Parts: sequence; structure tokens; C-alpha cells
Amino acid sequence: MGVSWVVRANLGDESVDAIFCGIICARKAAIMKNLHVPLPESLYMELRMAADRTRRPATTLARQAIELWLRQSQRAARHRAIAAFAAESAGTKLDLDPDLEAASAEHLAEFEQEGR
Repeated sequence: MGVSWVVRANLGDESVDAIFCGIICARKAAIMKNLHVPLPESLYMELRMAADRTRRPATTLARQAIELWLRQSQRAARHRAIAAFAAESAGTKLDLDPDLEAASAEHLAEFEQEGR
């Protein structure tokens, strides 16, 4: 099955010869799962055209779009959680120290005046 090669790896104090065979390199390859996603024809065609235009597989583009959406969704959820905590903590002992807040505001004003 395909090409085989030997790789010498240093693991701490030991050197190890590892034999890898073409496609079967489980240590390096991520385990992938399949997901069937029915798409409206117009979205499917847009995806196919983008794949043709970029010369990349449509599955790669779809995977990257899903990863981007998940990162953005997680970032938005984190932002909402921080904003909720800040709103709940306003005026309590968990709120920002008034002296530190004043110093930060002053520094920010100077920073903006310098045109940075």
C-alpha cells in the first residue's frame, strides 16, 4: 500500500525508528468524522464555484467555514458572558478599582491624542 519510509525520532534520551506507510500515519493525522449536510441548490452551486475558483476541495472550504463560524460564535458567547458579569458586578467589590479605572482612562486619552 503506497510508499514506506523510516523516520528517526528523538524521544527524550532514546532514539526510535518509526516506520510509516503512506496513508496510515495515525499519530500525525487528525481523526476525521463525516457529516452529511443537505444544502439548497443555490448554496451548493456557490460552494462548487468557490472550490473551482480557488482550486480547493469543496469539503475543505465547507470545513473552514464551519470552523470560522464556531470560533466567531464562541467569541461572541464569551463576550456576552464577560459583559453580563461586568454588568452584574458594577458597583460591587468585584468592580474595577476607581484609581485604576481613572489611570486607565487617562492613559487611553493620552494614547488617542498621540494618534496611535
